[in-house]
Amino acid sequence: MIKLGRRLFASVRNLTPGDLISFGYNGKVRTGVVVSPDWKGNVDCYVFDNPENMPEELAEHILLTTTLLDSGDLYVDFGNEYEFKSFKQNGMTGIQQIEYLLEKEEEETEEVEEETVVEKVIDTVTEVIDNPNLYGE
Repeated sequence: MIKLGRRLFASVRNLTPGDLISFGYNGKVRTGVVVSPDWKGNVDCYVFDNPENMPEELAEHILLTTTLLDSGDLYVDFGNEYEFKSFKQNGMTGIQQIEYLLEKEEEETEEVEEETVVEKVIDTVTEVIDNPNLYGE
């Protein structure tokens, strides 16, 4: 599960590949993951309806990469798997970098207390011992 954190205002000059951003463009608020921050005056992104829709596979890939991502690395790894768009740098307004991390979802497991298990074993053994048919009676 992706957990979203703080939003920090940014400029196009300090965007890096893998940044999750929210920004204004042509009168709409957009959300994307930066693929290439400066490709011929454009910012290339994988775009999503909102930050919560960022695929976990993409987030995990970015967060577990041990080296800094270079421009275009994400496209090499994911191609057109996600919607890809280019935005003119000078048309992007109110850019916010959104911090994110992955949280492991805890599996719901049924917890059984040790006492309960021991009590069940004792009850079963007692039933077997007290069973008159066990000895052919």
